[in-house]
Amino acid sequence: MMSKRALFFTVTLFFLITWSVSSQAIVVSGLYQASVPLSGMTPDEEAEALAAALAVVVVKATGDLNAVTNPELEEGFANPQAYLSRYSYEQVESNNPLDESNSTSLHLEAVFDASLVNRWLSEAGLRIWGSSRPLLLTWLAVEEYGRRLLVGEYSDLSSNPTITIRNYALQYGLPVVIPLLDLVDVNAVSVTDVWGLFPTDLQSASARYNPDGLLLARIRQQSNGLYELQWSLSIDGVDRRFRQESASLDVGIETGLGQIASYLAERYGVKREIGSIDSSIALRVTDVNSVDVYADIEKYLNNMTAVSNIIIGEISQDEIVYNVALAGSIESFARQLQLDGVLVQSEVYIEPRSGNTLYYRYAL
Repeated sequence: MMSKRALFFTVTLFFLITWSVSSQAIVVSGLYQASVPLSGMTPDEEAEALAAALAVVVVKATGDLNAVTNPELEEGFANPQAYLSRYSYEQVESNNPLDESNSTSLHLEAVFDASLVNRWLSEAGLRIWGSSRPLLLTWLAVEEYGRRLLVGEYSDLSSNPTITIRNYALQYGLPVVIPLLDLVDVNAVSVTDVWGLFPTDLQSASARYNPDGLLLARIRQQSNGLYELQWSLSIDGVDRRFRQESASLDVGIETGLGQIASYLAERYGVKREIGSIDSSIALRVTDVNSVDVYADIEKYLNNMTAVSNIIIGEISQDEIVYNVALAGSIESFARQLQLDGVLVQSEVYIEPRSGNTLYYRYAL
């Protein structure tokens, strides 16, 4: 079984997970590829590196660091080549700021087949979190030497937690953006707003970053030496709190972001049992006024993790009815539509039951 420490490699994950804003949500690429250190070129060493790369992919695809300990995955980790599309070798520069020699190390870069990996994870009973994920604007306040400070990426601290936050967010495939803390920000946001974990007080100041959700964090070292981390996540009108105590700040951040990623994966991901019967629903979409729009909608729906299949039921002027077979619940499908913003509700949403129709319009 792979250890957690052996699974996390941040040097090239930063370049492998990129995002582009196509609508409201962020489309995360590179979820099924990873670059890991290679200790040698023997078949055993190469197989070990492939298993480590596959474990990195499992964490990103599920949003759950603990997924790699699932006993149902042991056979797959023993044979990672079964899910492999291609791999290559590369020399990667050290990311240690204390390393002035610009040393490099040999890495193995592996790309795995998404459909094969997803089927393997589904057979193990794990949830799949698709590539469309919410962008979280992360406001951070730190108590240092008795003072409370707003912290940005370029803040001058003895140890800046934003770097660690970025690295562990990448581990989970969690898109985050750190505020600039320029004059616009510091004139609109106080450390009290963030320290108090009041997301409503930050909505206006956060609008310039166009996030899908707000993540507020406060960090302090207690008199017993333990770090206390508190987080407030606000997304889709729902607020959630998380708290950790840890002797290590890095471990506390990893644990906190892990809990947040797991919550989001549960909210937006799909858990499907192989062999189960897909639920279905009618999706009526208006404002389909060109062939290009029709193609965009069809491509979007087919790429959704929550969708198994779509069939066109009716076409009339600028309206199309799709019969959608769902891989997960109707609720997770509706939440993903809301997050992505490609299709927007055109009727008051009522929790669907068998035979219901959802009414949406094309919004791009």
